[in-house]
Amino acid sequence: MYPGRRYIPPSYPQPRPQQRPGQIGRKPNAFSYFKTEDGAVDFNKINGTAKQVKQLVDQVSPFLSKFFKR
Repeated sequence: MYPGRRYIPPSYPQPRPQQRPGQIGRKPNAFSYFKTEDGAVDFNKINGTAKQVKQLVDQVSPFLSKFFKR
């Protein structure tokens, strides 16, 4: 159409990655992180994550209290 310009074809969406047969219909959620491979709930992992969240809140709350005064 324009002299001296190369034609670049439009790009098409990439194909979606194939799912493994064991994962058909399963959508991982936040709670699936706290399960062991056999499907049991891992309370040690839940406890460790809760401790990390508490430490984060304890570190950030003084900073945020400067902006959000009660």
